[in-house]
Amino acid sequence: MAEAAVVAMALQLERPSLNEKMVGFLATPAGVAALCAFVERAGDGGDGFEEDETAARRRSFRAARLLAGADETEGLVSFLDDALAEAAARRLLGCFDARTRGDARHATYVLERLFRAAPDAVYAACLDGFEDAAARDADDAAVAPPRLAALLAYCGHGCVHAFFADLVG
Repeated sequence: MAEAAVVAMALQLERPSLNEKMVGFLATPAGVAALCAFVERAGDGGDGFEEDETAARRRSFRAARLLAGADETEGLVSFLDDALAEAAARRLLGCFDARTRGDARHATYVLERLFRAAPDAVYAACLDGFEDAAARDADDAAVAPPRLAALLAYCGHGCVHAFFADLVG
């Protein structure tokens, strides 16, 4: 996947930034998935190369900054349509799955920005799979959507707690 290689190179920069060509390249399903993979850090860090924890966290932080930006205007989230925003939210909510090594703070940082830019897309990602879970557990009226249930497990983290309050508030 060429997108993962380009993203990996961009994340080596101390302060990666977006320009018009980068936005055009990254505001695609593959580009968004590549950026989110570095935040999610499922497996080996997204590009097939093993790396130490400090380097992985640094790349995760840089990927989160490219996605969310330092303010509302400079992050990739401001260029995403609802479908891409939902795909990004779905991937980032995967950071709260016990099988990933994702950084909850980095994922929450991006999810907050996504929620401000495209709230319906974030709600859709949070509720994805809820109908299936509710059908399986029809006797239990308190079934939570799987992604929200995973997020709840991290509500002890201040940033996750604040995001969850915004989400349900």
